[in-house]
Amino acid sequence: MSDTIDLIKEKLNELRGIDSGFEIFGSSSHEYQFNQVISEKDLIEFEQNNNCILPGEYKEFLLEIGNGGAGPSYGLFPFGYMDDGYELSKWSNDFVAPEKPFKFHDAFNDTSMFLIGAPIESDFNNSNEFEAAYDEWADNNYERLQIEYWDLHALDGAIPICHHGCAYRSWLVVAAGKEYGYVWNDDTPSQAGVFPAQTESKNRCTFAEWYLDWLVKSINEMRAKYA
Repeated sequence: MSDTIDLIKEKLNELRGIDSGFEIFGSSSHEYQFNQVISEKDLIEFEQNNNCILPGEYKEFLLEIGNGGAGPSYGLFPFGYMDDGYELSKWSNDFVAPEKPFKFHDAFNDTSMFLIGAPIESDFNNSNEFEAAYDEWADNNYERLQIEYWDLHALDGAIPICHHGCAYRSWLVVAAGKEYGYVWNDDTPSQAGVFPAQTESKNRCTFAEWYLDWLVKSINEMRAKYA
C-alpha cells in the first residue's frame, strides 16, 4: 500500500470524525462510506478491452479503498457506472469512449453553433416580432444544437469518476498523451465547456491530488465552522 493511500485513509477518518452530521456538500448521499473494492482481474480486463491503462493512483484506490462512494459532491461513481437521473447506470458506448484519443490540451468552450441560423434582431420591426421568431427557431433547433455542442465537447479518452449534480461531472483521462492521468471537469450542462481540474497550487491535478484537495478543503471548512 502506498503512502498516498495511507494519507487518503488518514484524512478520510479525520473528515468522518468532524463531519458526523454530514454538513459538507453532498456528503449525506454517501455518508463517507464505500462500496466493496473491485478485483484486479476486472480492471485488467477493462484495460485489455479498451486499449488503455488506468492511472495507477485511481487503480490503487479502487483496489485498496473502495469502488465508488465518498468523494467530492455526491461522491465517486462505481467503476463502469455514472449518473442517470437520480440513479446509476452502466456507461453507454456512445457517451463514454476510453479507447479513443483525448483531444483537449486546454480549457475549451465553443458555443458558436447556438448562433448559426438564429434570427437577428435588427432584421425585425420590433422586439415582439424578433422574440416570437427566436422562440420558434429555438423550439425547432435547440435540441439538435445541444447534441452538436455535446459532441464537440465529448471527453473521449476519459472516464466519468464523480457526480456534482445536474449532470456536472469530473472525468479522469485514461488515453495516452499529455493529459493522461489528469482530472477534467465537464460543465457542458451550463454551456461552460470542459477544463482541467485545478488545486490552489497546481493547474493540473492527478486523481490522488484532486481527491486529497477535496479532503483537505472539507476538513478546513469544518474546522473553521466550529473553531
